Amino acid sequence: RILARKGRVIMESGAYAVGSPLLVAAAALLATGPYDIEHLDIDAYAVYTNNPPFGAYRGPTGPQMTFAVESHTDAIAKELGIDPLSLRLVNCFKEGDLGPSGQVLANVGMTEAITRAAEAIGYTKRSEPVEPNHVRGKGLSAAWWLTTAGSSGCTVQMNEDGTAVVLTGATEIGTGSVLAGVAQVVAEELGLPLDKVTVKWGDTDGTPMDAGAQGSRTLYNMGNAAMQAAQEAKHQLLQKAADMLEAAEADLEVSDGIVSVRGVPDRSISYGEIMAWQMWATAPVIGSGTFLTTFPPSDAAATLNGAILPSFNAPSYHCHAAEVDVDLETGIVRVIDYVAVQDVGFAINPLYIEGQMHGGAVQG
Repeated sequence: RILARKGRVIMESGAYAVGSPLLVAAAALLATGPYDIEHLDIDAYAVYTNNPPFGAYRGPTGPQMTFAVESHTDAIAKELGIDPLSLRLVNCFKEGDLGPSGQVLANVGMTEAITRAAEAIGYTKRSEPVEPNHVRGKGLSAAWWLTTAGSSGCTVQMNEDGTAVVLTGATEIGTGSVLAGVAQVVAEELGLPLDKVTVKWGDTDGTPMDAGAQGSRTLYNMGNAAMQAAQEAKHQLLQKAADMLEAAEADLEVSDGIVSVRGVPDRSISYGEIMAWQMWATAPVIGSGTFLTTFPPSDAAATLNGAILPSFNAPSYHCHAAEVDVDLETGIVRVIDYVAVQDVGFAINPLYIEGQMHGGAVQG
């Protein structure tokens, strides 16, 4: 077992602070690695230099800290004569462990991610080179990542034709979190086909507040706000449908925008029919939702000097593995096989998630 870890992190801020105080707080948390280590002494500094300031980009401080921590973990294993895979499995976070700030960790998929990556790369099978004067080897690296907090608000409004409009201040930066993810959440909650949901996003003057596209937070935070808004809109729709169908609201079910009495499908009415008289005879249907993660209090949080990241909000767990071929004469390294195993939770849009994993792995 790793009993203690001491780390000193110095990151170049550039000429202005910008986001660096927040990001070095993330680096301090990442300095532990995804491991249950009881005694920690981590110092992280953002240092002014005569260079342009830096900002957040694709897991800011994550690649740097993971490279350092996992290289160190491999060095420990080599020094002790322990297999690097076994060392990680013994020390990695398990369900109910405490994070570096005293946070109780739940839904921890670290062991499974490491195990699956090792199996997929054939970690225990020796690789033989196919060319003379070449050698091959396999390695793996474990990591965890946070979901940044920050407030999110969302409104769902029903149109007279039974379609829905989602208003959100969240920003779509190409990951699909807003145009695909938020739309899917609303469609699922309302019982509507996806093509009946329109998302209007990014106009901060005319949409509810969102804290921004950063730190893998958009779908987790805005998705929860959108879910609440859709649930409120659906409740209003079912109240109207109950009156029109002369049935109890609890006895109604929705499929493809059609509300029917459970067990009596002939007694039904569409969202469009419910909303057709919105202009004159029935009140508009508008649902709203907000979401804000609140961090649990922790004595350990004080060690971060009041930084905005006292805990890893909804962390995710990852393990990547590689097989490489090295030419002993030229030093050229070729990647023969690469495996990415990431515990993503419930995959709302698997295709988009796979795209993110491919892009991140190739860029890394």
